[in-house]
Amino acid sequence: MEINSHQLAPSPNLESSLPPQPAPVPDSPLPAPSRSLSPWLLLPIFLIFLGISGYLFWQNRTLQSQLTASPSPTASAIAMAPTDPTADWQTYINNEHKVSFKYPSSWDLKIENAGDNDNGQ
Repeated sequence: MEINSHQLAPSPNLESSLPPQPAPVPDSPLPAPSRSLSPWLLLPIFLIFLGISGYLFWQNRTLQSQLTASPSPTASAIAMAPTDPTADWQTYINNEHKVSFKYPSSWDLKIENAGDNDNGQ
């Protein structure tokens, strides 16, 4: 059997029916994985936390020293409590109507019966 060169040559119709192949991509080295939080980012956060903690500690110590330094109320302070401004007033009591009230001593109390009014009722 004899093979001629015409049979081995690719046919032009076969090459046009195949889809084009993508060009091979050269292997490139992958970048090194980066750490999510670097020490340069953590340092300011730590310093801010340290500053806030120190400030709160100082405030707590200051308030505690103020509480221990403030005097507690003494008997003389309690004795100087305001007195009742109506202590020297007189008291009117009506047992029939079950009512009582205080009035200043300088007032004149005039007691009238219910039938003794100007309307005559």
